[in-house]
Amino acid sequence: MRELYIGGSPYQIMNILNIVYHKQEAAERILFVMDQFETAEHLVKKIEKSQLFSSVYLLREDEVNLMPHGLKRYSRLMFDFLTPKLFMKSLLKDYPNAIENLLGEKFDVIYAATAIRHIAAMVKLNPDADFILFEDGTGSYRGNIIMASGSRLNLIFCKIFNVGSYACKPSKLLVNNVSMCQSTAVPQDRIFPLPELDKGFVDFCSSIFEMKRERKNSVLWLSQPIDSQPGAAEAREEMRACLLPYKDKIIVRMHYLDVDYKFYRDFTIDYGHDMWELSVLNEKENAGSLILIGGYSTAQVTPKLLFDMEPILIFTHQFNKQKQGSRDREEMRLSIGRRIEDLRKTYRNPEKIYNPKTAEELSVILQKLIL
Repeated sequence: MRELYIGGSPYQIMNILNIVYHKQEAAERILFVMDQFETAEHLVKKIEKSQLFSSVYLLREDEVNLMPHGLKRYSRLMFDFLTPKLFMKSLLKDYPNAIENLLGEKFDVIYAATAIRHIAAMVKLNPDADFILFEDGTGSYRGNIIMASGSRLNLIFCKIFNVGSYACKPSKLLVNNVSMCQSTAVPQDRIFPLPELDKGFVDFCSSIFEMKRERKNSVLWLSQPIDSQPGAAEAREEMRACLLPYKDKIIVRMHYLDVDYKFYRDFTIDYGHDMWELSVLNEKENAGSLILIGGYSTAQVTPKLLFDMEPILIFTHQFNKQKQGSRDREEMRLSIGRRIEDLRKTYRNPEKIYNPKTAEELSVILQKLIL
């Protein structure tokens, strides 16, 4: 048995480690880690030392991500879809001696959380492999995460040529909370639980992520990658203005794809080097008083999904509602609203979840909660 695991974020890596840590059967296990978060290279070295995998590879950032949007970028994307082996060779250029083994020898199983290009490429190169999805946070709990990546034009291209998302047909989905999962990526009877986060695994994972620090503040502003959509920048500034009076009581937890540290210059910054879910678990006794503020972040939802904890949640995704013109953005806003309502129904105290529509409403909530 030859298994490939692909991860692109700390949360994905945690779920991969959980799957492999609890496996009993022997297999050759290969791990690809995308170099798209600050601690990726260090994490790869830690995982290598654990000997949990036969081999671990750091896939360097795809140069297309650095190209401006336009015809040249789109043409390159389409070329990569049609030449998956050539594309993967570019990502594995640091391992020339291993390329033939990784791309020439077939895998029996591929584990991944989404179907973005490098994952779709490996599935295309291994058409007989069992493709298994595992949880990528909130995006895995509603809708079809396979079809969530890329523009509609990309999806049309992929459908015509049977590449990308249309080449990825998962056999099942593994999540941390089956009862809350309404994914359409697979039939409902193909949704299964990830292994339990037992003490042995938590201790092991804590050593991999080097969990040491204790959090001093109980109010966290969870950053997210910069949104280039119309109105997003203004909404972000409005949110900052609301939170600024409480800067001494707030810690900004940086998203691994957000590097705009200057924007948060007046706040204490947590650069996100530790594993968020494990740090929350370490604060289980105080979880009820924890306040998590963000647009709509996986980090806000995972305490309930993973540990049945109920921190206070403030969602600000509606701030730029009046400034967004596209139908897709409005559909996204409504979809997030439904997810928040679903989450509220699982809370023993639903009043701990706030969904303000304006900066003024947020200010009132903050005055009430932050003394």
